[in-house]
Amino acid sequence: MTKLIYIFIILTLVSCSEEPKVENKKSPTDPVVIDAELDGSDTILTVKYFYPSGKVRSITKENTHRQKHGFEKSFFENGIQKYEIYFIGNNTPWGVGKGCSITGDTLDLGTLAFGVGSFNDYYDNGTPKAKGFYKDSKQDSLWTFFYPSGKVEREVNFKGGLQNGLFKRYFENGKLDYYAEWEYGNCII
Repeated sequence: MTKLIYIFIILTLVSCSEEPKVENKKSPTDPVVIDAELDGSDTILTVKYFYPSGKVRSITKENTHRQKHGFEKSFFENGIQKYEIYFIGNNTPWGVGKGCSITGDTLDLGTLAFGVGSFNDYYDNGTPKAKGFYKDSKQDSLWTFFYPSGKVEREVNFKGGLQNGLFKRYFENGKLDYYAEWEYGNCII
C-alpha cells in the first residue's frame, strides 16, 4: 500500500512538471494558450502564434478580448527574435527597446514610453522602413518612410495623429514626385 502511494505521488509530480499538452489543435497556425493569470478583474493570457510551418511567430500577453496587455515577442521564421514591445492595456504600447533583422543584426526600435517617444520600423533585412515620433500615442512631428532600398519614399508631418504640414513623396531615384500642404487631416494644396 505504501509503495502504491509513493508511485501515485511520483506520477503526480512528473505530470505537474510537464508543459501543458495542446489538445484539438486543428492546424499548425492555431494559437495556443500557454499560461493564464489574473490582473485585477481581467484575465491575462500568454498566447503563442505560429507560422504555417508550425514555428513560433509570436508570444503575446493579451486579455480575453485579444487586447495586448504586457509583452509581445515576435520572431522570424528562422527563430531569430524580430522585436519585443510592451503594452499597458488596450493595445497601447509603452516601450519598444530593440529588435533584430532576419540575420540577427541589432536594430534600435526607439524609446517609446507611455505613448511618447521615437519609433523606428524596419524591413526584415534591417533596412529602415519608417522613423517618426509619437505624442499621446499618436503620430506627431516629421515621419520619414523608406523604400526597401533605403531611399526616402515620403516625408509626412503629423500633429495629434493627423497629417499637418508639408507632405513630400519621392521617386526611388530621389527626385520629388509630389508634394502637398495638409492642415489637420485635410489637404489644402
